[in-house]
Amino acid sequence: TPPTPTPPTPTTTAPMPAPATVPGAPTHLTAVGRDRKVTVTFTPPVSTGGAAITSYQMSSNGGRTWRTVPTQTGARGTRSATVTGLTNGVAYLMRFRAVNSAGAGPSSLADRALPNAPRLETVRHHPASEVRIPNNPKAYHGPKKYTRARNTSHNGTQAHPIPTLGARQMTVGEAATLSKASLFGFDSAVLTKAGHAAVKSLAGHLRLANAVTCEGYTDYAGNANHEKSLSARRAQAVCKALVHDGAHVRFATHGYGGARPVVIGGTAPSRAANRRVVVLVTA
Repeated sequence: TPPTPTPPTPTTTAPMPAPATVPGAPTHLTAVGRDRKVTVTFTPPVSTGGAAITSYQMSSNGGRTWRTVPTQTGARGTRSATVTGLTNGVAYLMRFRAVNSAGAGPSSLADRALPNAPRLETVRHHPASEVRIPNNPKAYHGPKKYTRARNTSHNGTQAHPIPTLGARQMTVGEAATLSKASLFGFDSAVLTKAGHAAVKSLAGHLRLANAVTCEGYTDYAGNANHEKSLSARRAQAVCKALVHDGAHVRFATHGYGGARPVVIGGTAPSRAANRRVVVLVTA
């Protein structure tokens, strides 16, 4: 009797793994602007698409262009990234998306961030030695003294000399002062070349401003009505020049003449700081 053939052993084929798909979108994205940089925190996608996430891509212009950026693990499974080299006062629309072997997934919702330098510090040099602002400064004939109007606007807001602004974009409630004697010629409301340069520099610090008030001041030695008119025209000249030089702001102007002098006493040439224009951001 011939041997009974042994039936072939059945073979089993392992199921093919499903092809990977792109990961889902990151969620809960928050962007915080700092000095020339933005820190972004987000929650990784719920779905990885069946493959490990290999990198994250960032867009700072709402999704028009993308680049890969390193991220770090944060609290409660979040991830974060810091984007540097940005411009203070420019709005950035931050988006993130995850990448795996299948490609880049959909992006997160955008969050708007405005990089800016820290708020400005007090600029008074010797506040203890400053005297009250006299009602009649012409009545004082003693040695030169600084008053409490030094480095302030009419309402008492700190008014910062332009060089101290650094990388700061001015915001509501901040003020700057233009006080060089070379801003205007004698008895003139026409900006000098140096005056135009100073105003142009200040315009570069007003990217976040929507409205400003320009306050004009003169020394108190001349005719009060004339000085008030001259200070108003100088304030108008500065505000118009700011707009001409790129500050997209509405403006109002006030001329205070010799009121609120920064310096009293001494000689007229030593009181050059009284001849100034203060720019206050109001909106």
